[in-house]
Amino acid sequence: MSGSGEGAHLALTDPGPLPAAVADPDAVLARLRRSLATLPWPVSLRLNRNRRILISLRGSARRGMRLSIHGGLLGFPAAIDALPQWIRAGGRLTSPSVRAALDELGRTLRAGERAVTKPLELEPLGGQLDLVATMDRIHAQHFAHLPKPAVAWGRGRRQKPTRHVRFATYRSRPVAMVMVSPRLNQPWVARLFIDYVIYHELCHHAQACTPLRGERAHSRRFHAWERGFPGYAQATRWERDHVDRFLA
Repeated sequence: MSGSGEGAHLALTDPGPLPAAVADPDAVLARLRRSLATLPWPVSLRLNRNRRILISLRGSARRGMRLSIHGGLLGFPAAIDALPQWIRAGGRLTSPSVRAALDELGRTLRAGERAVTKPLELEPLGGQLDLVATMDRIHAQHFAHLPKPAVAWGRGRRQKPTRHVRFATYRSRPVAMVMVSPRLNQPWVARLFIDYVIYHELCHHAQACTPLRGERAHSRRFHAWERGFPGYAQATRWERDHVDRFLA
């Protein structure tokens, strides 16, 4: 596939009020269209109001890319100009201007949320987390019909995350294993949230134990199981309210 001027297509949703710094949204969108048109493959753009995932990239060069960005990024001209480079890199944060824009926008959005609602406080861990005992308890309460996976602490990263935190991961091979981030082993972290993280990974374990052909990791079946966690709403709200502490 070749050509550069016909690749970019805008498929816009209502992004809500744009930043005050965007004096001329139409001009910014035109600039973004021209920027994306420099790519040698089709790119569709969608503006969103997703406060958790500010930017995402799907698709392939062969079939075309689907770019979704928070409307607030239109207030960062340098990041807009750097998007083609970011897309060429497969969505990896190699561009300082894109990274800086995401960091600043994320802080602004989270500050706005805190100003509207008081952060939810739940019973904290208060000490060291007994990871094996926690897995044993959650498995026995909710997944006793399945073989119990192993559990272990993951490796702590030297650099702190700037956009999101991976609290745990699941793998089914060579043996079923849940790896938990040491970031959860802090006295201020809510016990309910830790339980939810383990439960979340056990939902992935349930998928592996009862596979469906072509099923995505976060499928409808998975989400139905996940929402069955007692205290799901509280745990996910606590995560939203306190994620900045993990990123600090």
